[in-house]
Amino acid sequence: MTSGAVQSRPAQRDAPGGDDFADRFGGGVLVSAMLVCAIVGLAFYLFDAPSRFWFFPNSVAEAKAEDFAAYYRAGAMVAEGLTAKTYQPDLFRAGLGPENQHLLMLNPPHFFFFAELLSQADYGTAKRLCLLGVPLVFLALGLICRQPWFMCLMLMASGAAYYAVITLNVSALAIVFIVFALTQARAHPLLSGVALALATVKPQYGILVPVFLLACGHWRAFIYASVASLALFAVSVLVYGLEAWSAYFGIFSDPIYKDYLQENLEASLTIRHSVGKLGGPMWLQWGLQGAAICAAAVMVWLGASRWSQPMHTGLTLMAAGLVAPSLFFYCWPLFLAGLCLVLTVRSPWPLMTQALAGLLWIQPVLTIFIYNLDKGVALYYSAFIPALAVLTIMAFIKMAEERRDIAV
Repeated sequence: MTSGAVQSRPAQRDAPGGDDFADRFGGGVLVSAMLVCAIVGLAFYLFDAPSRFWFFPNSVAEAKAEDFAAYYRAGAMVAEGLTAKTYQPDLFRAGLGPENQHLLMLNPPHFFFFAELLSQADYGTAKRLCLLGVPLVFLALGLICRQPWFMCLMLMASGAAYYAVITLNVSALAIVFIVFALTQARAHPLLSGVALALATVKPQYGILVPVFLLACGHWRAFIYASVASLALFAVSVLVYGLEAWSAYFGIFSDPIYKDYLQENLEASLTIRHSVGKLGGPMWLQWGLQGAAICAAAVMVWLGASRWSQPMHTGLTLMAAGLVAPSLFFYCWPLFLAGLCLVLTVRSPWPLMTQALAGLLWIQPVLTIFIYNLDKGVALYYSAFIPALAVLTIMAFIKMAEERRDIAV
């Protein structure tokens, strides 16, 4: 079974000189949502810039609240020969400032190659370099998804990019590797396999990747990804020792880590956390999360032979975000990449689909706005964001099924 069985036609767009520019990018409703998001995001940048973005201390202990502090702290500990101890919360947090005492090291040991490299510079310099990389990552996302300049600009001005800037979380880069791999698995299986191996520093995004590769018949990419991942594991064992991996697997039984992962914060956007925010018991939280994973896997498997390759890949990426066991707004590039790939199949979209996609696009900045008004309201509001993702995916499935007259 291969996705090559269904070929996509060029997206239904106006010529470059057409009267309706918006119709080339989903439609007026979606474009309006993207522009509003960009304007509000710019206001957020200007408001936060003096206190957050342009603060470059020499020491990680002086850092503002940002995930980058965890990466730098881990790299510094590794450089000191304390690799396995990075997974000990008390020792890890001892080198962090008061605003980052909630942070933990959650990435597997092969991430230390990157973290240790970061720690070779002072904290401020390392932060500057990573800030410069954020717009490049989102530009790369647009180019991989074969989007023109306008959509690339919208990606760089999106709420997802804003979250990447304020947290400097590595998720956006890992997602770019995944998007590249899924879109290039047939043409460049070796590069795709290496990209997927690198993306395993954020393993929560890869639940549906094996299903996608096997359903599409991308056997070479699957094998290369497996071999590259094993090689990365082996090298990390040689460099950092097996005790680093033992310490990493130990975090899943550590009460501090378990409490951290189960806490129902407004920023936690998984299906499981949403049920928890609404008062659902733990068995229901995990039950619905597991059911969603199974349903998404079936969708990805069946969609390989039913939909065009861009549509199938876009829906896979969005579903991967929906079922991820850890999901925050800095993971939003998964949804944005999905929207961009669907744009290459058909544009403009039906009005209801535009509205759903537009709401999904603006959620990062909209939720920040609600959070600034009332934290309690933001907590319950965020519980319904996964439902919005489900509705958007269903709208695209409907659109894909309506276009099954595409030449086979």
